[in-house]
Amino acid sequence: MDLWELVETLATLCVTALGVLWGGKFLWHKIRGTAPNPEASIANVEQQLTATERMQRLLASFEQDKAFPDGLAYESPLKVLTLDYSLDSLESLDHLLKQIRKAAKPNYQDFLDHANKKNFMLLCAAYLSTTIARAAGMEIKWYDYDEALHELKLVDFAPRYETSVSCMIDGQLHLPLDVISEMLFHPNPTLTCQISAERFLANAQPIRSIPESSILMARHRLTLDQDQQDALSAVGKLAAHALYQVKGREAIAPQLLVPDGDELQFQSFESADGLERGMKELGQAVAGQPYQVLAYDGFINLPTGRLDAINLKLKSYGANPIQLTISVPYRQATQPHGFSIHRPKLVESSLSEEDHPSLFKAFYSGVKSYDLPDNFWMLHLDEAV
Repeated sequence: MDLWELVETLATLCVTALGVLWGGKFLWHKIRGTAPNPEASIANVEQQLTATERMQRLLASFEQDKAFPDGLAYESPLKVLTLDYSLDSLESLDHLLKQIRKAAKPNYQDFLDHANKKNFMLLCAAYLSTTIARAAGMEIKWYDYDEALHELKLVDFAPRYETSVSCMIDGQLHLPLDVISEMLFHPNPTLTCQISAERFLANAQPIRSIPESSILMARHRLTLDQDQQDALSAVGKLAAHALYQVKGREAIAPQLLVPDGDELQFQSFESADGLERGMKELGQAVAGQPYQVLAYDGFINLPTGRLDAINLKLKSYGANPIQLTISVPYRQATQPHGFSIHRPKLVESSLSEEDHPSLFKAFYSGVKSYDLPDNFWMLHLDEAV
């Protein structure tokens, strides 16, 4: 045997010995019950997610044909449906639930005893509330039972499967599991997914788009005083400022705009809790300040789906205070068609509808007066959305 053969043989023996040792170590762990458990790792990750993240992951798993760890009952008939988050799709979901009720005569306790059947109810509930939120163009936040009980300070909120997960859509509590449970198990069901959506949307405040032509409106009759117009103009300026920044990066830190005489000051919150700190600052009126505006990078839910957006919150003070939220959807520069700014949306406002023309005009006056190079806003404006 020459030298190279000897080296090769010794290397093989070493690798084999290490393999035996590693295998023995793994077997020892397994016997002792301490071997790595992939399912336990998945469970630990799930426990660390917020209720909103868990529900979003549930929907994403279904949309991407990923396997559910505990299975998904009635997966095949669900896959046949066109679940595109349209209000019309709720009729298809209602039809499936009615078919299951009639053909399978499901038992409530049997559903609770089988994880795959609970997954089915949870998926239907997530889809129902998410569809409502998108149709209304509103943000949705999910809560597990303990979070809802303490954060929302609910009373008479008994612990049961139907309250194990709930959500807030535009400040309204929604219990989608109540709807799914009633359709499957109640002796005389009166609720359906469609009826639940119709009732909810009937009480929802519609989102108004703010067209660029607003700057030409309200020429003869302005319903807002000068302080109110200045505050709304500052919202437009901060919108332009934030969108110019976000064009060159994936996200920006929350920013607070406050007036300082004739100047505007921008305060950036760069830390992980930046949005929480910004909201806290916004909630604290400072003597002599006529208004404050907070901008942060987030999302808006629209009937066409969820879009990236710069969200702007205004609090003005004085004789005629204003509180409002305007969201400006945008398409990221990394997308195939490049960066674009969509129509700003009035999400909520303390002003009456008759004040909207003046509000829109003041907002766009601020956008246009903010000094940005190359006619930035108009160059990237896409009012198709």
